Amino acid sequence: MVPGFRENVGKKRGRMKFSNKLLNDRISNAPFGDKTKELARKWSEYESFGGVGWGVFEVTPVIERGEGAYLYDADGKSYLDLLSGFAVSALGECNKEITTIICEQAGKLVHFFDFPHVERVKLSEKLIKNSRMNG
Repeated sequence: MVPGFRENVGKKRGRMKFSNKLLNDRISNAPFGDKTKELARKWSEYESFGGVGWGVFEVTPVIERGEGAYLYDADGKSYLDLLSGFAVSALGECNKEITTIICEQAGKLVHFFDFPHVERVKLSEKLIKNSRMNG
């Protein structure tokens, strides 16, 4: 075992023990604008304290929109999105070409259980051809 591992885990777990007062203190001391702080207060009131953001950061900014590699909080402050590889935003926020394709598809079909549909068949064919797999 890595020296100090248990102690470090204990410290991280300690960051996940919250109270309304602790969260409000963290929000008050955060380097954000008034709108972002107010939204963070609402978030702490209505959301679970078990959220990843509260455990990893003192307070996360409350993001209103994104563009390319940048995110913008409710006060308009910009942040370089260093988490963009997480989940589905690896191609950047609000890419015009991708947004157009999503809107077009959403106008036809958003989700259809696990049965085949036209776009799924096209994608399957393309993936197989590009991966050089057979069968």
